[in-house]
Amino acid sequence: IYEAIWHHDSEQVYFYSPPPAHQIIKSDFDGKNASAIISVSESLSPRMVRVPDDKNLLFSTERKNFNNRWLAGYENTVAVDNSSVIDRSPAILHGSNRYIFASERSGRMQLYMADNQSTQARIISNFTHSYPIGYMSISGNNQKLLLSIGNKVYCLPMNELSAITPITTIKQEYLMYTSSDPIISIDWFTEQGIAITAVKNGNPELIVVDLFGEVLALPKGQWAFGFMDSEHPKNLYLIAQQSNLLYHAFSDASLDNTSLNLSNLTNMQIALPSEFYHAKLDNNALYYVLTESESEFLHIVPLDNQLSNNKLLLNDFSSYDVSLGKIMVSDMDSREGDIHRTMYE
Repeated sequence: IYEAIWHHDSEQVYFYSPPPAHQIIKSDFDGKNASAIISVSESLSPRMVRVPDDKNLLFSTERKNFNNRWLAGYENTVAVDNSSVIDRSPAILHGSNRYIFASERSGRMQLYMADNQSTQARIISNFTHSYPIGYMSISGNNQKLLLSIGNKVYCLPMNELSAITPITTIKQEYLMYTSSDPIISIDWFTEQGIAITAVKNGNPELIVVDLFGEVLALPKGQWAFGFMDSEHPKNLYLIAQQSNLLYHAFSDASLDNTSLNLSNLTNMQIALPSEFYHAKLDNNALYYVLTESESEFLHIVPLDNQLSNNKLLLNDFSSYDVSLGKIMVSDMDSREGDIHRTMYE
């Protein structure tokens, strides 16, 4: 529930239903006697208002078109046909111009494969259930796809994602971790380790699990995020809670060893701003998003001091991915909406 107001009688309440439904619900204050008074196909905008007639509501709906676009790295790219659907959560295959993304273009959220030279995307899933796909990340060897669905993290073999035989369900055997708290980040920490950040009591907390779902011990400290530089897979990075300081460590584990052995944990003397979000590491550069004066920017901080810091403007940002400095972002391409009122006599 992300919005609720009092009913006209100051005893019952109106509230928006959880997704994927787009409903306004009326119920008693304790949630009993709930009934849907509005059900629409578009997303409900914030701030419903009571009409001062003791009966009706004023509310609005909106249609946001989130589209994937190359923000940096390629010239003369071709955009995938988008129309007015939501394309989001891009995940770039390393060393390739191909990428996977999630979209509702077929009505239900599905996975698609595309590249930078074709206007057409190929569907690689035919899910019979509605999966609220959140974050995605592809392993450095392009063999595995991490994705979050609600508070669960799955790891799918890439060889099962094919336009010839699209997968129809996400098997239980692919489940790596279930969190009791909201997940805000997933990434690869080693070739065999998955970094998961969930918000617990208002603080981001990092957990690393192996491909069997076993929790791996981290260096002593309170950690918020963890990353592997896929171009330099033995370079691992941690962001500390509270201070937001970036730390570097070397992985001593061989690629087929699921144990987490770190050495030379070093403070990089880089502190991220307190309000940063969506941090990533790629090819010796740190990326993060920050809202400044009501605009969002993607910040790029080289860690080898060979280039200067940079920042790129986003537009109501949703998600992004980066590989070898090539950046694909999902942000808002267009937005429209309507104002409605109920008509109870």
